[in-house]
Amino acid sequence: MFQQKSTTTFPTEERPFPYHQSYGLTDGFRMQVVLESYALSPKEAARNNKVSLASVYKWRKDCRIEVGPWLI
Repeated sequence: MFQQKSTTTFPTEERPFPYHQSYGLTDGFRMQVVLESYALSPKEAARNNKVSLASVYKWRKDCRIEVGPWLI
């Protein structure tokens, strides 16, 4: 039986996003957009950084930042 082996692992303690570093945007850029989306709004952050609104919501979910009333 064929078993697929994963050669890439992303420890969540070291990196906030589970994306490969060599492709697409940097984790720093994604984090900047996520933080801006909490400060302004997801729509404004997407427009200001020229990314899709869906990407902003996905990055917010993937980075697992907890936002409570103490941060807003």
